[in-house]
Amino acid sequence: QLKNTPVHEWPLANIEDGLYKFDPSHLLVEEYMDRELFTVRESDILAFVSDMIDWQRIRYVPVEDEKGKLIGMVTSRLLLRHYSKKVNHSKSTAKTVKDIMLKTPITISPDAKVKEAIDLMMKNKIGCLPVVKDGNLIGIITEENFMNITNVLLGKLR
Repeated sequence: QLKNTPVHEWPLANIEDGLYKFDPSHLLVEEYMDRELFTVRESDILAFVSDMIDWQRIRYVPVEDEKGKLIGMVTSRLLLRHYSKKVNHSKSTAKTVKDIMLKTPITISPDAKVKEAIDLMMKNKIGCLPVVKDGNLIGIITEENFMNITNVLLGKLR
C-alpha cells in the first residue's frame, strides 16, 4: 500500500519475514483478554457465585452494577476464606456478594501493553485484571491468559 501498487501485483507473503520482525513487547491486553465474561451483581447470593466458579472453572468473577459498571471482584480465594470460617464455626454474617467482594479492584486499559499488565499483577500480587474502557468492563486478563501467551511465544522459538 505504501507504493500505491495494486494488490494483485503484491508479492506473496513470506512467513519467515513476519516471525523475524515479531516483537512481543508490543502485545496489547485487548489481543489476549477474555471477552466472554461471567459476572454477578452485589445482591447475588454467595452460593450462586460459588457454583458459577465451580461450573465454569474460573477463579475471578467481576461484580457489575445495573449499568454494567465494574464495582467489585469476587475471587475463589475470598469464597474459600468465607466458607472456611463457616466450617470452623466462626460467626459469618456474609450472605451476598456485597459482603465479601473486593470493592476497589485494580483495572487496566485494553490498549495497555501485556508487559504493563504483568508488572501490575506482580507488583500487587494479584491473579487478574479487569479490563475497563470508558468506565465499562469489557474483558478480563488472568494468569491463564499469560500462560497462553507464553505457549505461543515458546512455539515461535522452535
